[in-house]
Amino acid sequence: MNSRDMAYSKWHRHLGDDITMLDIDAVEFCNKCWSPLAVMELANDVDQKSKPFTLTLKVAHGCNVPGFVVLYTVDEEKPVEDCMVGFRIMKIYPEISGYNHVTVDQYKKWLKVLHDNCPCLRSK
Repeated sequence: MNSRDMAYSKWHRHLGDDITMLDIDAVEFCNKCWSPLAVMELANDVDQKSKPFTLTLKVAHGCNVPGFVVLYTVDEEKPVEDCMVGFRIMKIYPEISGYNHVTVDQYKKWLKVLHDNCPCLRSK
């Protein structure tokens, strides 16, 4: 599995402390109306107790969509389409919850429900 290109992020860190940015990990969006459905902070699950999410919460609030921290476990030996082993999801907007453990199938179903509930699809 290839890691994503981090050139811009690394370059930007050298611009100084007064020029800051957030690398948004994921924005789920409707493929019909292109509206954002959720903003997510993603990280490999290494049994961490917390993951900073202040700016992800602010982006979710600004977009008026749910915000989540999604921690995932990967089996590097498997092909990319089968590499996910499990997830921990924490809702951070509009309210903050604790982490919930979910299976890969549960996560896929959750994403499907998120997409199926876009207002553009419900109004038909």
